[in-house]
Amino acid sequence: MNLHRYLEKKTEITKRSLSHAPREMCLRCFRAQKSCFCESIKPFSTNAHFVILMHPKEARKGRNGTGRLAELCLENARIEVGIDFTQNPVVNSLLNNPGLYPLLLYPGVHSINISEKGFPPFLREEKKLLFFIMDGTWSLAKKIITRSKNLHSLPKIAFTPENPSRFIIKRQPTACCLSTIEALHTLLKLLERTGLETLKGRHRILIQACDSLVNYQLACIKNNRVQGFRRSPFEVPHNILPTVK
Repeated sequence: MNLHRYLEKKTEITKRSLSHAPREMCLRCFRAQKSCFCESIKPFSTNAHFVILMHPKEARKGRNGTGRLAELCLENARIEVGIDFTQNPVVNSLLNNPGLYPLLLYPGVHSINISEKGFPPFLREEKKLLFFIMDGTWSLAKKIITRSKNLHSLPKIAFTPENPSRFIIKRQPTACCLSTIEALHTLLKLLERTGLETLKGRHRILIQACDSLVNYQLACIKNNRVQGFRRSPFEVPHNILPTVK
């Protein structure tokens, strides 16, 4: 299922269940108008194409998830919601497209570490690169990989993060884990480094969008008068966001 249809349906159900007048919503990011920062997002085009495979549990928090933010930033990206994509018509259509070279961004013993080895020379062919990215916790991502048999034969790539995660409103399992939007930023930076992309700094929009989301959430947490946010103390892993080169 497409994420836009999923969130649109969920928003309509929420409006019907409210006894008071519903808040004005942005139909682009599905956030309340007062917390929307879509105007600051300037989508940019890339040579590569991206498909974000989002677990339904991640889609339910689509307003604060970074997968949705990444899709808003990238013109050549789309989101598909599900767990088993074996029979997904969109995914299979892309996999069978002769003009695309599909790759799976997923760490593992059989994954090529592009931070150390770079991209294989055969990727410089005429075909457009197509990257499948998992959006969900590690356990949810593993379920998607396990059940989606049409992804099993894809070449796998991974990278070594240069900085810790900036998405500090969510505790990462290990220091090397990044949010979806940060992973895409790193991937694009490595693609440009090897000459497969010419972005001229446009990929920084991904990090700026991530920071906007984090800063808004931190401001809400500090404001006890904001309805719907927890009142218990919030432990910030680190006070200073890492510098991104």
